Amino acid sequence: MKKKYLCPSCKNNLFKKIVKLPFFTHFKFYLINKKNSYLICKVCNIIINKNLTNKKLKFILSKNYSKLNLNQKSFKKNKNFQKYDEQFTYLKKNRILKDGMSVLDIGCNKGHLLKKIKKNIKNSVCKGYDENPYIKKYLRNKAIFFDYQKNKTFKFDLIILSHSLMYFKNINKLIKVLQKNLSEDGKIFIETPNIENSPFYLLMGDQYYFFTIYSLQKIFFKFKFYILDTNFSNSNSNFSIIFGNNKINDYKFKKFNLVKSLKYLFFIKNYLKSINKKNLIIFGTTVKAAFIHYFINKEVKFFADEENKNKFFKDIKVKHPRFIRKDDFVIVPLKEKKNILKNLKRKYLGTFKII
Repeated sequence: MKKKYLCPSCKNNLFKKIVKLPFFTHFKFYLINKKNSYLICKVCNIIINKNLTNKKLKFILSKNYSKLNLNQKSFKKNKNFQKYDEQFTYLKKNRILKDGMSVLDIGCNKGHLLKKIKKNIKNSVCKGYDENPYIKKYLRNKAIFFDYQKNKTFKFDLIILSHSLMYFKNINKLIKVLQKNLSEDGKIFIETPNIENSPFYLLMGDQYYFFTIYSLQKIFFKFKFYILDTNFSNSNSNFSIIFGNNKINDYKFKKFNLVKSLKYLFFIKNYLKSINKKNLIIFGTTVKAAFIHYFINKEVKFFADEENKNKFFKDIKVKHPRFIRKDDFVIVPLKEKKNILKNLKRKYLGTFKII
């Protein structure tokens, strides 16, 4: 008799799908598994990483992990922004940030967004939490650290979960704790990878969940949280949601088609295995680049990256794209970026293939 799995959110039956694709960590994108299993809820559309255990997440508590620069770059109108700058602008635009407010960032790392808010929002109280003991020490030294799990009195006007929600195994328990920490009219801001636009993020083997706007809406509705605003774009690798306890708009979203996205990944896999080019270069140093490298059956000349300061990725040199030559063939896993090909051709030599 087959074992039945129940959705941790809505308690409906889950169905399992085994996928023969490589799965990576977000810590230097090491390979975790050569295949994996998803558990999918047809009701709330949540996707669960069945193979992940707490043991595989121990690296998050390591000293080496605390030294990683996890700040993402955002590219808008040919300009580069830090991700926390874009998040600040989005929150300010939606009138979430106000003088004298209190803010808690869970999974804040070194607290860059908190520092930005503190600097620009008068009399704001900005606190953060991170599981890594070395980052905890840093936050305590900066008088930022706050253990929200032990909090019984203080209330926050804004709670931030930027690329951290997927690492909490018990979602229901977390939301109940958030409720206790939130002020009466408080808001919750969530940012997470956009698997609908970039299926490569389905290969992050070190996270418990893969969310869509649809699934998050269903999960938080149970606790009477409603979507106040979303920042979803077909050209963005992430999406953001602001939740509150007052319903303003009746948002409706389509369910995510996991099978369709997996078909795309298998299509790319077959294409990569068939490539017969010399002077091969992979653009970027993320999970997308790790996926391409895994299936390339030719020697990779180097990884090209405008921002990465590391000298090696997958034991191969990382160089600035200015080192690309005319006869180089460059694979660029940024299909969601509509203007990327035009920008690359304008700035650099080489033949670029967008996937």
